[in-house]
Parts: sequence; structure tokens; C-alpha cells
Amino acid sequence: MQQEAPQGTPWWAWLIVLVLVLFVLPMYRIWSGQRKQVREARAQGARINKIDEQVTNTHSTNLRDDVDKTTTAAERAAAAAEKAAGAAERAARASEKALEVAVRTEKAHEDTRRDIGGIRSDQRQIREDVTAVGRRLDSSVEERREQLSAVNRRLDEHLRERK
Repeated sequence: MQQEAPQGTPWWAWLIVLVLVLFVLPMYRIWSGQRKQVREARAQGARINKIDEQVTNTHSTNLRDDVDKTTTAAERAAAAAEKAAGAAERAARASEKALEVAVRTEKAHEDTRRDIGGIRSDQRQIREDVTAVGRRLDSSVEERREQLSAVNRRLDEHLRERK
């Protein structure tokens, strides 16, 4: 079942078909594959350029040296933070102790105020008692003077009567 070529086809047409089949079709396949590879290479190149921008050193110091300095600074900061945390803990303990002392001092101060209030009350009572005793004494002295004056008058009368 082989088909024969149509009669009257010139040889040069067969040559064109042969050239197309043998050269142009494979060249087209190669060319389209290369276009695909070129597109992929360009995309990959763009990604590589982005990465290169991130890792290329554009300043005067070495990136590794900068990373080492940063790491050292971070370690120092961590050590300082630990030290500060220890100092804060000690300060918190000292603050708690100071608070305990302040509470005890406040209680002692309250007791002292209560005692002073009692002493003032006692002094007030004593002052009132002394004032009352003073009044009684004054009135007693006044009564005695009056009695003495009365006795002196009677004595003077008695002495006048005897003369």
C-alpha cells in the first residue's frame, strides 16, 4: 500500500519537499528550542542579577568583617542584657527589703504617734488637774486671807478694847 507520487510532479518540487523535511523542519525545531532556552536564560539571568545585587559588596569594608563585627556587637549586647537583668533582679530584691523596712518603720512611727498622743492626753489631764489644784489653792489662800483678815480685825478690836 504504498502511494505513488502524483504523475507530473517536477523533480525540483520533490527537492523542495525533501529540503523542507530534512533541513527546515529540524532547523525550526532547533530554533524554537533555542528561543525557549534563551527566554529561560534571560529569566535566570534576572534572578541571578537580583541575587548578585544582594551579595555584591558595594562599600569599602568586607562583608565577612561586617558580619563578624555585627555578631560580636550582638554577643556584647546579649551579655550586657544579662548583666542588666541581674542588676534589675538585685535592685528588685533590694527594693523589696526597703519596702519591708519602710512598712516596719511606718508601723513603728504609727505606734510612736499613738504613744505621743497618749502622752499628750496624759499631759492635758495633768494640766487640767494642776489648774484645778491651782484654783482650789488660790481659793483656799483667799479664804485664809479673809479668815486671817477677820482674825486680825478681831485681834485689833480686842487690843483696842484692852487699852
